[in-house]
Amino acid sequence: MKKIVFGVFLVLSLGLSVPVSANSRYEKMKKQANRDELAMKIVEYNKQYPEEFEPIVDIAEYAFPDGDYVTGLSILKDAEQAYLNSEVFKKPKKHKDSLFYVGKMYCGFANCWYNMKDLNAAKKYIDKSYEIESFRIYSSCLKGIIDYELGNFDEAWMVFNDIYKKSPDSIYELANKYFMTLAAEKNDFSLAEKLLDRYLDNFTYYSGLGDFASDVYLKTGNGQKAVLCKFLELEYQSCFEEMSVEQFRRKMLGYLQKEGIKGNKDAEKTVLAVLSVYDEKIPLMELNVDFFAWDYLKLKAHVNRSEFHGEDIGKIMDIEKYLENFPSFHWVHAENLKQIKNYRLYFYNLEKLISLGDSVYEKMARRILFESQMLPEEDFGRFLIPYEVDQSVKAFLVDSDEAKLDKVYGFLEIGDCSFMKDTLLILKNRCRDNTLLKAAFEKKLTSCSEGRLKNRLNELVAG
Repeated sequence: MKKIVFGVFLVLSLGLSVPVSANSRYEKMKKQANRDELAMKIVEYNKQYPEEFEPIVDIAEYAFPDGDYVTGLSILKDAEQAYLNSEVFKKPKKHKDSLFYVGKMYCGFANCWYNMKDLNAAKKYIDKSYEIESFRIYSSCLKGIIDYELGNFDEAWMVFNDIYKKSPDSIYELANKYFMTLAAEKNDFSLAEKLLDRYLDNFTYYSGLGDFASDVYLKTGNGQKAVLCKFLELEYQSCFEEMSVEQFRRKMLGYLQKEGIKGNKDAEKTVLAVLSVYDEKIPLMELNVDFFAWDYLKLKAHVNRSEFHGEDIGKIMDIEKYLENFPSFHWVHAENLKQIKNYRLYFYNLEKLISLGDSVYEKMARRILFESQMLPEEDFGRFLIPYEVDQSVKAFLVDSDEAKLDKVYGFLEIGDCSFMKDTLLILKNRCRDNTLLKAAFEKKLTSCSEGRLKNRLNELVAG
C-alpha cells in the first residue's frame, strides 16, 4: 500500500501547473509536448541543458512507479548537484518560483528513503522539502506520515491539521489513516468521525479498521454504525480464519455487553438485525440506516436464503468500492450471479477473488474453477489462473530469480483447458516484449524431458 500511495510524484511531474517564470524555457517545452512524448522530450532537453536541475528532478520520478528507488536516488543526487551549482541556489530570492522544483526534489529524496525503510534519512529530506512554501501542499502528507512513524506525534498532528485546513482533498490513504488515529487518541471524535467517513468512502479496508470505526461511532452517538462496523471487522477476519456461524453469533452477542452498546436501543436492535442474517428460520429484520455494511448484510441474507432480488446487482455495484478487498464480498457477488445463471461473470468473479490472495474463499473458488475445466485431480496442486501466472512472471522480471517461475512451469505441465489457452497467449506476448523471460524459458528447455512442458516452452520461445 505504501508504495502505491506515493505514485503522486509522477502526477506532479506530468500534470502540475508551475509558474512560467520557474525556468520558463523548460516549462514552455513541457507545455508544448504532448503527454505520450513528454518523457522523451524531458530526456532530450536534459541532454541539451545538463546544467539545469529541474528536468533531472522530473526524470528521477519516472523511476518511482516501478519501485526503482535506488535509481531514483542516484538521479536525484545528480539533480541536487546541478541545483547546488545553479543560480537558484546562489540567488534564491531572485528565483523564487524555481524553488518549487527544489521542494519536489527533496520530497523525492524523502520518498525514496521512506520506501527503502530509512525513516531518519527520509525525515532529513522531507523537512527540507517542507521548508519550501510553494511545494508544502505536496510534501505535507509525507512529512506527517514520516513524523508519525518516528513517534513525533505532536509534529505529525500539527502538519496534518495544517494541510486539512488548506487542502483536505489532497490527504491520501496512509495520511488519512494516521490523522484519524491521532484525532481519536486526542479525543477529538468529531474530527475523527469526519476523517473516518472520508476514509471509508475513498480508501481500502485494513484489519482493525472496523474496531476503530466502531469505537469512534460509539463516541459520536451512532450506535447503529458502531455495531455494523463491528460486523465488518468480524466479516473481514472470517475471510482469513475459519469462523463458524455459531462462533460469529457468540462474538456478536458478546458485543451486546460492551459499554455504550448495552442499554442503547438502536445498537441492540442492530445486533439482532445482524444476527437475523444468519438465521434462515426468522425473517430478516429491517433497519432504517443508510450504510454500505447494512446493504452488504442484506445481500448476504438473500444469497443465504437462495433468493434473487432485482435490485441486488445494482446494489453490489454501489458498494463494491467499500468492500473490494473483502474475499467474502466477491464470493457473495459470485453466488448472486450463479443464482441468476450468469455463469460467465460468475467465473470471472471467482478469478477476481483468487487474485486477492490466500483466504478461506480463495480455496473454494479455486476448487470450483478447477472442476469447471474437467482436468484430472492430479493437476489440482499445479492449477493457476492467468493472473497468478502473470504475477509470477512480473516477480521474476524484478530480480531475475528463476525460482519464481517454478509455479509457472508446474502449471504448464497440466492438461489442456481454457485457462491454459489464455495463459499461453499472455506468456507469448511477454516473451515477445522481454528478452529476459525468453532467455529463462530457453534455459529451462535445455533441462526439459519430452512432454507438455517442453512442447509449450518451444511454442512460447518460437513466438
